[in-house]
Amino acid sequence: MIVKPYASLLLYIGAVLCLFLPFATVSCGGMHVMTFTGQELATGTHITTVQMFGPPKSQHIPPNPFAAGAGLIGLLGVVLSVIGRRMGARFNLMAAWIGVLGFVDMLFLKSNLADQIQKQSQGVAKVEWLSGYTCAILFFLAAAAWNAYEHLLDRKQRMLGKQWQKSTISDSPEGGAAGS
Repeated sequence: MIVKPYASLLLYIGAVLCLFLPFATVSCGGMHVMTFTGQELATGTHITTVQMFGPPKSQHIPPNPFAAGAGLIGLLGVVLSVIGRRMGARFNLMAAWIGVLGFVDMLFLKSNLADQIQKQSQGVAKVEWLSGYTCAILFFLAAAAWNAYEHLLDRKQRMLGKQWQKSTISDSPEGGAAGS
């Protein structure tokens, strides 16, 4: 099957591309305030809020380290998927752990961002997680599961290969009597 060698690469590319989709919407008192993409969370952004009296207020949102980490972890997964195929079982194990790390990083991002917004709004604002976040976390989880499966499959094939070699050596006429 042609997809099998590229499955890990496609899953990590999917996780990285999800960073460009809407990640979270912040609302205050039922009114939409701002929608953030994963890329905006990772690099920081400026928001402009309309004031009831006076000119609009501009505010800088600093980069979130967990969003930046998710992007870097996704890129690391892409790079490892491109160059790591020659590494065999070690590649699959490392790629699985990178997927787990990306999944956990996304959970920390959700917790961290929700806490920051709750503190800054004194508990009035609400965060709603959107498709970009959900897809990214699913891509990281799928990458971890796929690479763990591939690692176990490769390990099983190597063990069966060793057993086959042992059985053919001991079954051969020279195998048992070579030293006598």
